[in-house]
Amino acid sequence: MISTLLATLATGFLPTSIKVEGGGYLRFALEGRIVYSKTANLVSRDGRLSEASGATMMPLFILPEGSNSVQVGEDGTISIQSGQIRKELGRLTLAMFSASESLASQGSYLVARTRPKLEYPGEGGSGKLVHGNVQSANQLIASKPPTANRQPLTNNPKLHTLNSLPFLIIPEKVVLTTTRMTLDQFVQGDVPENLKGRMRLADFGIAPKGGFSTRITRSRIETKLLMVGIEPKDARFQIPEVVEVCAPSQTIDAKTVIAAALKAVSEKSGSPVELKVEGTVEPYQAPMGAIEFKTDSIIERGNQILVAVAIFVDGKRINSKQVTFSVELAPIVIKAGDLVKVEMRASGISVEVTGRAKKAGRVGESIEVEVMLGEPAVRTSHLAVIKAPGKVEVKL
Repeated sequence: MISTLLATLATGFLPTSIKVEGGGYLRFALEGRIVYSKTANLVSRDGRLSEASGATMMPLFILPEGSNSVQVGEDGTISIQSGQIRKELGRLTLAMFSASESLASQGSYLVARTRPKLEYPGEGGSGKLVHGNVQSANQLIASKPPTANRQPLTNNPKLHTLNSLPFLIIPEKVVLTTTRMTLDQFVQGDVPENLKGRMRLADFGIAPKGGFSTRITRSRIETKLLMVGIEPKDARFQIPEVVEVCAPSQTIDAKTVIAAALKAVSEKSGSPVELKVEGTVEPYQAPMGAIEFKTDSIIERGNQILVAVAIFVDGKRINSKQVTFSVELAPIVIKAGDLVKVEMRASGISVEVTGRAKKAGRVGESIEVEVMLGEPAVRTSHLAVIKAPGKVEVKL
């Protein structure tokens, strides 16, 4: 019920003035930001309760078609009269600032650098609404507004108990399976039926895909609440400073990626290999679905092997990871110019001669050697496999 009727605003009414006697400030939306005033000339503009200069009253009050008049109570209750029926639209809230906050003028309004606490008129030192003459919107502002012991409208479960209002909690992390982000999906627990529809109208855009997230600030959520007409009389909210919104995902750990890269190297070499991983392979958050790995490339560079592994989910390529392996090389056992024993093999016959290595190598590697064969001796070059330090084998 309205404690005291301050003013009746008939459709097409002349501006009717109200002002705040106390520490609170009326709130309005003007050009995308919230502005404040101690006083207001209220009118109906485009079906909304507004200040005569054009700013929209906050929270938003939509005046239904066919309303004969609008009443404003000193406790902030707004109701409309349609024929013989009166219906309450909601209740105004007043902004309360700390004693250290100085408000700055912006035209006929005031702006603040910090977010205020919100109180109902007549509560928490906010003062009451009275009907009176209005001069300029910021004429009655003190440089340091009075303060009082008060409870904020959000983040206070005790208020829920005292006032029997729904206490709605929005967690710091929200996981969505839908394509768009709407406020009704953010709230934990059951949302009252009278709020669900309005919360669905609070749309924050396209939801992130799996493996990605987006951050939504508390101030943005509070602005959306005001825009869809949800006010303190409807519910109490606990909202973190930042809400992270993401899609369901699965973690592809480093071991899984490394195993896929090692398998690719083994398949290329034709036998299992043991390699050492260089650097760090970071885990990856992928969308839900069947995971498959494919090899983009295998590049050998000195004692390193670089493997590019593509990640597919449900047949769709979503990312790739590079794994770098280091190869433990055996020591060089023959240097270029060394004299070596060359075992010449042909048709089951073996002859050992002396030769000279033309390049360095390790056991198992192939190098070129020169030997003197025949009578008279002829210098010839052969491809030889290093069998041991100082010893190679040539197959003729």
